[in-house]
Amino acid sequence: MNSDQYILFAIFLTLLTGLTTTIGSIIAHFTKSPKYKYLGFALGCSAGGIIGVTMEEVLYKIKDDIGPYLTNFAFIGGMVFSLIMTFIFKLETIEKRISSPDMKIMRRDVVTAIRLFVHNIPEGIMVFLSTLVSIETGIFVAVAVAMHNIPQGFSLSISTFYITQDTKRSFLYSFFSGFIEPFCAILTALIVLPFLTGVYLYLLLAFVSGVLIYVSLCELIPIAHKYGEESSIFMGIIAGMSIMIFSLTIVHLLIL
Repeated sequence: MNSDQYILFAIFLTLLTGLTTTIGSIIAHFTKSPKYKYLGFALGCSAGGIIGVTMEEVLYKIKDDIGPYLTNFAFIGGMVFSLIMTFIFKLETIEKRISSPDMKIMRRDVVTAIRLFVHNIPEGIMVFLSTLVSIETGIFVAVAVAMHNIPQGFSLSISTFYITQDTKRSFLYSFFSGFIEPFCAILTALIVLPFLTGVYLYLLLAFVSGVLIYVSLCELIPIAHKYGEESSIFMGIIAGMSIMIFSLTIVHLLIL
């Protein structure tokens, strides 16, 4: 492949992984009377999945190529950046503006939906950049993120259902959220990619990995605790990480 083919293939992978949210949306659409405990489990599964693939595949690959010091520096930088952004853009202000006590559930679900939408941004960038690092790594990450997007699509669909009380609209919202990933990949290719050469590509990928870990630990899991019981959330985290490790193992066996 030449460089242009690499870029097109990377964008194609982000499109496929983004559209797997549709599978979760379909499951949620045909689930009779979806309950919040399902959402807690699904969010835990999403968090566990993304933590698993980031620690097991992405950071491991980056450390092999540029060493642990630069990798850890960029990774921690991504988490610190996310923390600063959280302080600057406080989504809790949305909950306060919807002040009616009768809309307490809606306040919670609006914030959840926004966070799940935003969560797709670093995912799309990570799949895109990891594919540019190597096709093998890109496929590993794409498979893992795709598996992660199924419970995420389920979560987003249920969350928007409680906001809109419309199953069709919640399905469409979750479906179109998947297009955020290829959109962000295209933006990265147009804006950032011309400046990414050598070690800078790995540094940015490690930085995005830090963002995703922060989102999983400090956004998805706390949200899950607002909806589900601790036992179901921990089961989701374990299930998500297990699915990621299993899927990575299968892909390794198929390719290698």
